Amino acid sequence: MQAKEPQDMEKRNLRLKEEIGRLQKKLKEGKEQLENEHGVLEEKHKRLQGRYDEIQCRRKDEEVQRISDKTDERFLQLETELTIIKDIILKQNTNNRMAEEKKDDEKLERKTFAGVLKDGQHSLIINPKNKK
Repeated sequence: MQAKEPQDMEKRNLRLKEEIGRLQKKLKEGKEQLENEHGVLEEKHKRLQGRYDEIQCRRKDEEVQRISDKTDERFLQLETELTIIKDIILKQNTNNRMAEEKKDDEKLERKTFAGVLKDGQHSLIINPKNKK
């Protein structure tokens, strides 16, 4: 039995070495496959990251455009309100100027009708309110 045991041991060792060789070969192939898949996944990640960045940029551009449109709309609204206010002020200034001119005309009219006559006569005062 002892003689048979070393031969069995050698055969067993040989089978184990072959099995180890096959397993190492499978391990190497699996490692290469994982490295290849990793490279493919990295490329996909880069493409997806690029698309994501592009989408984010587009969203930001759309948001900026939306804000710009709202700003333009608000600016036009304020410009319209300013024009209305200017028109009101201009109309009020015109009305004030006309009221001042009317007062000045009334003062001038009073001065014209109230005064001293020539040749030392007594003054003749006419009240424009009682004038017929």
